[in-house]
Amino acid sequence: MSAAFGRLGGGVGNTQIKAAGDRLNSLENGPDRDFAINGLAHGLAGKDLQSALKWANFVSYEGFRKVVVENVSRRINGLIGICLFKGFYRRAGRDDFN
Repeated sequence: MSAAFGRLGGGVGNTQIKAAGDRLNSLENGPDRDFAINGLAHGLAGKDLQSALKWANFVSYEGFRKVVVENVSRRINGLIGICLFKGFYRRAGRDDFN
């Protein structure tokens, strides 16, 4: 379930995040819902940082919630670092960075 919601969060099939969220909210609190939220949060981390952290904080089990928030935050920080590096690299006159 985590992988499926991760793909939805990443935008596969032009899925509306609201529809995925509505489906998640219809599930009972428990491991299945928490794993689905984990996937959605990770999928969103590449495009909607604020929503990714919001969803990560909805995990019901506190121990797993801490792990998900930490992992999503680490992923977001990595993406921010890459963006900053690319900007610095291009300002230095280098256009061949992919």
